Amino acid sequence: MIVFTPLTGSAATPGSSISTGPVSYLLELDDVKILLDLGGNDPRRTSEEGYDSTYERKVKELSPHIDLVLLSHSPTSYTSLYPYARTHWGLKCPVYGTQPTVEVGRLGCLEEAVGWRNEVDVDGLHSLKKKDKDVNEDEQNEDRDKEQGDGAGREQEEEVLKGPFVCTAEEINEAFDHIKAVRYSQPIHLSGLLSHLLLTPYPSGQTLGGSLFKLRSPTSGTLLYALGINHTSERHLSGTVLLSSAGISEGGLGRPDLLLVEAGRSERKGVKMKEKVAGLLGLITKTLTQEGGNLLFPVDASPRLLELLVLLDQHWAFQQAQAQAQFRRGPGPGPTNAPGGGLWNFPLCLVSRTGEEGVRVARSLMEWMGGTVASDEGLGSAQDNARQGGNSGPGGRRKRPFPSSGVPGSREEDAAASVGALRFRYLRFYPSVRAYETDPALAAQPGPRCVLAVPMSMNYGFSRRLFTSMAKERTCKVVLTGRSETGTLGQELFERWNEVQQGDAKYGEGRVGVPVRLTGENGHKDKSEGGSMRIKVVLNDKVALEGDELEAHLEAERLQKEKEAAALVAKERSRRMLEADDLESDSDDDDDDDDDVENGLGAGDQARDDEPMMAGPIGATGTGAGNPFMDTDDVRNTSFDIYVKGQQVRSTGFFKNAPGSSSANASGLARFRMFPFVERKGRRVDAYGEGIDVGAWVRKGREIEEDQESDEVKEAKRKQKEEEEKAKEPPEPPSKYVQEDLEVSVNCEIFYVDMEGQHDGRAIKTIIPQLNPRQVILVRSPKAATDDLLVNLHAIMNLTKEISAPADYEQVMIGEQTQSYSISLSEGLMTDAQGRWSKFEDYEVAKVSGKVHVGANMSIPVLELPIKDEETAIAEASVSAKASGVKEEVTATEMDMDSKGENPVTATHRSAEASILIRHAPAPLPQTLFIGDLRLNSLKTRLSGMSIPAEFAGEGMLICGPGVPTLLRGEKLGPGMGSSVVAVRKTGEGRIEMEGSVGDVYYHVRDALYGNFAQVVM
Repeated sequence: MIVFTPLTGSAATPGSSISTGPVSYLLELDDVKILLDLGGNDPRRTSEEGYDSTYERKVKELSPHIDLVLLSHSPTSYTSLYPYARTHWGLKCPVYGTQPTVEVGRLGCLEEAVGWRNEVDVDGLHSLKKKDKDVNEDEQNEDRDKEQGDGAGREQEEEVLKGPFVCTAEEINEAFDHIKAVRYSQPIHLSGLLSHLLLTPYPSGQTLGGSLFKLRSPTSGTLLYALGINHTSERHLSGTVLLSSAGISEGGLGRPDLLLVEAGRSERKGVKMKEKVAGLLGLITKTLTQEGGNLLFPVDASPRLLELLVLLDQHWAFQQAQAQAQFRRGPGPGPTNAPGGGLWNFPLCLVSRTGEEGVRVARSLMEWMGGTVASDEGLGSAQDNARQGGNSGPGGRRKRPFPSSGVPGSREEDAAASVGALRFRYLRFYPSVRAYETDPALAAQPGPRCVLAVPMSMNYGFSRRLFTSMAKERTCKVVLTGRSETGTLGQELFERWNEVQQGDAKYGEGRVGVPVRLTGENGHKDKSEGGSMRIKVVLNDKVALEGDELEAHLEAERLQKEKEAAALVAKERSRRMLEADDLESDSDDDDDDDDDVENGLGAGDQARDDEPMMAGPIGATGTGAGNPFMDTDDVRNTSFDIYVKGQQVRSTGFFKNAPGSSSANASGLARFRMFPFVERKGRRVDAYGEGIDVGAWVRKGREIEEDQESDEVKEAKRKQKEEEEKAKEPPEPPSKYVQEDLEVSVNCEIFYVDMEGQHDGRAIKTIIPQLNPRQVILVRSPKAATDDLLVNLHAIMNLTKEISAPADYEQVMIGEQTQSYSISLSEGLMTDAQGRWSKFEDYEVAKVSGKVHVGANMSIPVLELPIKDEETAIAEASVSAKASGVKEEVTATEMDMDSKGENPVTATHRSAEASILIRHAPAPLPQTLFIGDLRLNSLKTRLSGMSIPAEFAGEGMLICGPGVPTLLRGEKLGPGMGSSVVAVRKTGEGRIEMEGSVGDVYYHVRDALYGNFAQVVM
């Protein structure tokens, strides 16, 4: 039984931008709870008053009971809540995702967490909420006792789960280290409670490492989770595997039992890639060269940024090559737009903490890429032509732009050539806005520039700060490349840009829009300052303390340390006093016991004579060695002889002397040579004269120790190493959090171009019928788009009508409750079933019969060959022996009859009696069970691969064979061609008929028909 529950991102929620929010779904499959993605909301939204944290509370409630988490994509809308749930809510189950999803998702979460923590005191907010909870605990308990309900508990839970849900960098790294990386088309047999599930990822085409997950269950069938589908090929990615019939058949993705697919773009008409690129690059060139304005691209630290960087870097390379070629040719008839003597020297900047590291990670993941990056054809052909005098390679192909490694001094260029289009020669990285503003290289170029800053939502971070300064310029352009979450500054600007567009220039209507300047009329704001729109922006920042504030902070720290030290000293003093009291009490008890013993034994005088010696000081002659109260370290470090000349060493002997030995060579004691002689040791060699490499043995021993270490020990060592490295870093200077309220006049122009890399309505309406699933669940879609797709799918005759579109927290139940058990086949049973296995989808099936054996220490029962009981075996042996004896008797009787000339009638009567004795029931004939679902389309495709023509002749009938073209032309079959045509009909549920003359064509078609099924002999 399958139970599906959308936690967020359902298909029945009002609104138009539901597909920009977080993604998370609960799938209950065979009593196993699986979370499909775990995205988070914007940190600023979650920290606002009145925020509804129902989604977070539901995830917290489910986290300890989840058995598996699948992360399909790396953007924060798919992954950002996972580290918090693992760290704070007890999500400890296995997590799977591709290697790019792990690495790029880690960087995206780090960018968001560190960026937000540099603006807001997250830890202070959580501690304040905890303090408020403790203060009001008594009042809440009283209210709970009075009301005897869940209202107060619910209010307390909401108070605890108020955001922001932001982890530290260490917690994010630890959470993503726990993810198990998988590869495309690699079947993964899960373990433990999930051992009956088979997981296989396939490329989705939208993000680097983005996956479509296929889950196979022996009782519930095949489930396909398909979010983030892109049907077009881009510069760094190829299209989804669902686009072609070959990809569907090769991956075994056809006819899934359940398809989970997003429907949010079913009403959208896609814009051709050529038109989008032309509109974007044209705007960039015009703004920089003709208008002299700056460009601001709010972007996310996600893999979609890579596509934009490749496009911009190629454009910069092309313009630079064109400018250089024109500069060499001299001034032409037209003016040169690019300043700087005809050179394209506009800075291209990326302001992001993880930008440079993200590019390095992308270079290490090039085997996951497709498009022009994988084919190495996106490396700036214009610049290569300029270098080579404007000539490309033969046939218009570009020659390799970098020299070979044999050229002296070309190591750097060879390394750059190995990464191809990801070299980014014109891109500058800045970890902060302050580094961007204080860069002397940029200060030397005061002209226009193109800046990319994170995040895309502009709700915090570098893009929000740069927007407040650049939006005032009338020549500036703010270019939006995607939609953001509802309630953010980026989404507000997009919606107002879309309101101004006319006709098919609106978003999703099939054309690229135009840049617009938001005024008081279309921005719904006041018309002050020439009618420009004014918006209120809150800027948060973390600044270092200075002056009196710094001195006050240091004084407070000093007082706090003194207070902690005084408390520690008082605690230590109390501990020593308690120990002294205990020792005094024990000493009094020991003295009383000793007096009793001495009085009893009559040895008190001798004991009193020895007592001063035991308690006296240690003599120079070493008499104190017998003092039982003397510390062992004092014995080792005390020298009893005078050494005049030589070196003092420590004994390193393997065998230790016996305890109490007076030898100076005792283990750990100081040892002195008798003569001032130092032995000269040569090179250490073994018995064969070969030098002994001590380092190799040390390294080998270290490797053996590391292999024998458990995962817990390795994790502890890793954490200790991180703490040591962190301790070496200089401490962060004292700082404070400040907030600034601004009112910004938006004088710049806003432009939107869709670079999200997702499918359009035509693609999704083609892919779903091509997959032909048995059941469909639509998710992540506004209600209008859901209704549009439902109308389209219900109109397809041969497509399933079981299509669901649940709302948030609405359960969809599919199938019936079944019980499945794991069992192991014995070696004898496997040998007996050899040759009878038949392949069906991802499984091999056969009919076996045996006896279940459960041992004392077995966790999984074993199915063994049935053992016949003694009575049955004796009976079968007796019947066999009797039958053999009767045959021998009949043979002897016939021979005797021939020799004696007996009457033939009597002989016939005796033969009849013998046949009665050996007669038994005839053995049943074996039958074949065909498992599978025949589609005449798949049979036609299979026959085409065998070079056998096949065409449909009416509904439910397929004619096959070499004579089919003759019949299609309306001609009659010639003599001898009657056996060249075979008809295959579907006469009902599970019934197929073949009609035709027996011949080669008949048997070939029958073999192809049987090949679509798994055949099990019953």
